[in-house]
Amino acid sequence: MQQASFAHILRILNTNVDGKKSAFNTLQLPFYCSYSFPLPAQLLFCLKNLTPPHHASFLPSLKLSEAMYALCAIPGMGRRISNVVCKKAEVDMSKRAGDMTADEIERIVSIVSDPKKFKIPGWMVNRRKDRVDGKNAHLTSVQIATKLREDIEAMKKIRSHRGLRHYWGLKVRGQHTGTTG
Repeated sequence: MQQASFAHILRILNTNVDGKKSAFNTLQLPFYCSYSFPLPAQLLFCLKNLTPPHHASFLPSLKLSEAMYALCAIPGMGRRISNVVCKKAEVDMSKRAGDMTADEIERIVSIVSDPKKFKIPGWMVNRRKDRVDGKNAHLTSVQIATKLREDIEAMKKIRSHRGLRHYWGLKVRGQHTGTTG
């Protein structure tokens, strides 16, 4: 049963975020495996109902961080930065995104807009040493496309090799162009 304050769609950073987002349909493998995969419904039901003492030794951990995975719908927000932002905003990791309060959403937006203020390390943001001001920033949604367009225009303006390839409409990253491209 859902609460009266449950929001099915949240608008965060110019992106619609699914409020019903649940991480329980994906199996999270241990840290040394870098992938996760969807599970069939019957196996998922069995894993949810297992008692931990009998099978904890060989089963990978099931994470209950629904809000973290819901934030991954925002362009520029991956799992790691979403995890850190949720921890800094003190959002309950087992809470679904639709159950977050307006105050929690405001804290998340403020942390994403100024990560340095909340002591998020510079190596974790997605725009390090900007060409114009030399500062670290974390870009989301429309900002990513805008900065990419500005960078390409700057490369064209200074007539760099990459800029010229963009201008001519050719492959930029060294691919062969003998038959296609």
